[in-house]
Amino acid sequence: MLPLKTPGVLPGFKLSLGLTVLCLSLLVVLPFAMMAAEIGWGGFRNTIAEPNVLAAVRLSLRMSFYAMLTNVSCSAHWWLGCWCAMNFRARAWRTRWLICRLRCRRRLRVSRWRPCMRPTVG
Repeated sequence: MLPLKTPGVLPGFKLSLGLTVLCLSLLVVLPFAMMAAEIGWGGFRNTIAEPNVLAAVRLSLRMSFYAMLTNVSCSAHWWLGCWCAMNFRARAWRTRWLICRLRCRRRLRVSRWRPCMRPTVG
């Protein structure tokens, strides 16, 4: 007996994935490959070994690692995600008073329950 093929969750997923990969390869990968072909392997290796490029790669990898840790901890512990969301909503950031000040000058209401906030300390 042949197993029945179950339909995918997203209709048209393969087509949209193919179009996305095609567009990314035409707009991003192909120009970079052409630039790398112009300078050759030696120039490419020298460019990759520059201190600014290495610092940018380190920063990118470090930030993606921190994002991965945050995602893992928030998804593994549902209460941590709720706690983060409550704190982000309730806490007044340092720049929030400036945004409120600018909005109050335009005579717009910031929210339904607080027209403007003063900066909080701590």
